[in-house]
Amino acid sequence: MSVAAFHLGLKDKIDELDELISSDKVIYHKGYTASELRKLLIQDEIPSFINKKELCSLTNNIIDIAKEGLVERDFGEEIFLKPLYRRVKNHSNPGKDVIKLLNNGTDIEKVIKDYGCV
Repeated sequence: MSVAAFHLGLKDKIDELDELISSDKVIYHKGYTASELRKLLIQDEIPSFINKKELCSLTNNIIDIAKEGLVERDFGEEIFLKPLYRRVKNHSNPGKDVIKLLNNGTDIEKVIKDYGCV
């Protein structure tokens, strides 16, 4: 639900999100297109030109914008964003967590079972 809530929260906050991205100096405006940035950010390591602390701050700001949008809807949906805040705090994401488990020898069936019960 966190992904759906995130996008729903941003739906009516596009202007705020656009303003944040337009003024961003962490990942945007470094000479890369959005597509190139996506390819860089899905690698095992974050590119050296990106400050991890600043990236976490930017990410938190984006989640905050989504949260504002959900709070304005007044259905209590902002609770679904808690896992995203936790992932930023822990510098983790489910994809990289699975890759790490598999690289450490965890059986794929166990990974599927564990993630299916979350």
